[in-house]
Amino acid sequence: MPHHSKCYIFDFLYYLLFGYLIYQVISAWSSFLECDHPLNIWLIMTFGFYVIKRVIMYIMNSVESPSCFRFILTVYLIMIFPAFTYWTIQGTIWTIEDSQNANCTSYVEIFWLIYLCLSISYILILTIIIYAIYEIIHYYRLLRIRRRIEDILNNIDVLLASNALQNVYENNGSVLRNEMGLTESEKACLKQTILQEGDQPLGIETQCSICIEHLNENENIIVLPGCKHVFHAICVLAWLERKPFCPNCKGNIRTQIVDQMKDEIA
Repeated sequence: MPHHSKCYIFDFLYYLLFGYLIYQVISAWSSFLECDHPLNIWLIMTFGFYVIKRVIMYIMNSVESPSCFRFILTVYLIMIFPAFTYWTIQGTIWTIEDSQNANCTSYVEIFWLIYLCLSISYILILTIIIYAIYEIIHYYRLLRIRRRIEDILNNIDVLLASNALQNVYENNGSVLRNEMGLTESEKACLKQTILQEGDQPLGIETQCSICIEHLNENENIIVLPGCKHVFHAICVLAWLERKPFCPNCKGNIRTQIVDQMKDEIA
């Protein structure tokens, strides 16, 4: 079954469940009037938070721009998540107080639903906190590695002689290969040329595989240093901001730049 079909089925069951839970709340609506606190309103709004979270997750999985992804995540963590946490704590206080009210018959009728929502809410809160801590640690780790690379590129002669560059790749190789796009200093090492009349890069490639457009005369192009694949300069630079791989052969461009620098120094 295709991945999208599974997602649609999951979403259908997800919203079907919440529809049933809302029906349960509405069915017992009059009994909530005897309670000290509006637990019925709390339940409905909690369901609303669950739906909002699901929609935001769907949007975040659909966007391709890293900046757009970070913006949506920031809005969620700064605005929606604190409101959801406050609402969950408020519901906990109301539940404890109404459980001591003998006239609150709704508490007895659907106490299972109240405790279910509280349990799910606290699990979600804990999960998001753990995820946020992981992302913060991960971000600062990447930032620290990026700064080390900048220092290395600014002092390439000395650092190559002292094997410092090799140590960075040995200690952080998996992160550099799989997570980080190229830095500005690294992208500056990629030489841009203007495609002249009669030129045909490598005698083979006439099309940029990123934008699927032809390489035309007077356009800026970049020939990657190791694999020699050719792209429009603007296309491949934007690509390499996200991942340090050649779009065609998946070769590590960061490693190719370092090898090119070593050859030039030698």
